[in-house]
Amino acid sequence: MLENISDRWLVEQFLLFKNERAFSKLYDRHSKSMYAIALQITAGNKLQAEDILQTTWLKAIQKLVEFRWESTLRTWLISILIISGKEINRKSKSHLDIELTVENATPLIKTIDKIDLDNALAKLPPGYKVVFVLHDIEGYKHEEIGSLLGIHAGTSKSQLFNARKILRNYLMN
Repeated sequence: MLENISDRWLVEQFLLFKNERAFSKLYDRHSKSMYAIALQITAGNKLQAEDILQTTWLKAIQKLVEFRWESTLRTWLISILIISGKEINRKSKSHLDIELTVENATPLIKTIDKIDLDNALAKLPPGYKVVFVLHDIEGYKHEEIGSLLGIHAGTSKSQLFNARKILRNYLMN
């Protein structure tokens, strides 16, 4: 029954009536893609990805009443997820790293040896990695990436250009 209902209606039901079914539907609708991005951010660390996902939902619930619908709910949730990932990484004193999951990659990327690609991605600065994964792997547009990361779309384009240049140089040599 709730499958075709908009995110906005589900959020309103949750906020006004504490409707658990509405929240459950939101969780089910968005968690799979959020978890996939969390796995990318944590280089495949499932426990850390689960922590990031749960932290994201806890923060989202607290701030949901403030959400102004200037972006999609999914974009807003992903921005919280990225911030949560950085915080968790900072707390664990590990470096924010993104590992490409070849199963999620574009066909062109699938032809590259996974070890070579992992080594090339390791050479990218963290900002370049995040933009590369969000754009080339997850399919986000530069405006969405800008919104998620708090940067201008032009900065996202520049970081993607530089990331591709570094990857191309590394993989061709």
